[in-house]
Amino acid sequence: MLLKSKITDTPMYSGENYFDGWLLGRLGKFTASKIHTCMRPKGIGDGGLTYIRSRIGEEMTGVSSEKEVTTESMLWGLQYEREALQRFGELKKLDYLIVQKLVTEQGSKFGCTPDGIWIQNENVETGELTVRVVEVKCYQMDNHIACALCSTPAEIRKNDFEAYFQLIMQMQECDALRGYLVYFNPLFKQGGFRVIELNAADKEIATDIKLLNTRKLEIMSIYEREKEILMNIKN
Repeated sequence: MLLKSKITDTPMYSGENYFDGWLLGRLGKFTASKIHTCMRPKGIGDGGLTYIRSRIGEEMTGVSSEKEVTTESMLWGLQYEREALQRFGELKKLDYLIVQKLVTEQGSKFGCTPDGIWIQNENVETGELTVRVVEVKCYQMDNHIACALCSTPAEIRKNDFEAYFQLIMQMQECDALRGYLVYFNPLFKQGGFRVIELNAADKEIATDIKLLNTRKLEIMSIYEREKEILMNIKN
């Protein structure tokens, strides 16, 4: 169950500069979009260590380490994400989705921003939600084809490692038993809209959720150790 209180009021894109809202809400937190850096088979590694240190830096300085970088691929994705979500809603006959809201809780060093949160059921008395999560990827040509051809978790893990673990963490953070990767490229008359479901009950998915939980413990061990050393530098 996802506590309704974990869904913050901060949308991903708010105001003239989204750094003023969404990025500040993520300051110092480990998020689903970058968790792949810590999920490689051989361990956290150099990329994961760099990411951990960036979160330490944010926590200690109050300054975001994320820079506003705009590329052609990013602009393409932003242009079509909303249409992809609308198509997903039509496919599943949904009345509404909670769109791109930061999910975290007070005191937690982890969080995520699913492109869509699909509420299945709500317990009004406890504020608990049964949800599914949706992550949209609007890739160009060859990358879209490689991902749209996938049909198993193993194939997605191989072809789109970053998005795979992004969704895995969203499912874990939102306590969702099912998650969806939506691949969308409007230039394709056939195969341009592909929805792939991940089920937490599947052996492969359950194994990777367990791995994520283990890596979170490792992340926090490194985080706390290195932050403590910095805090105790006297010179």
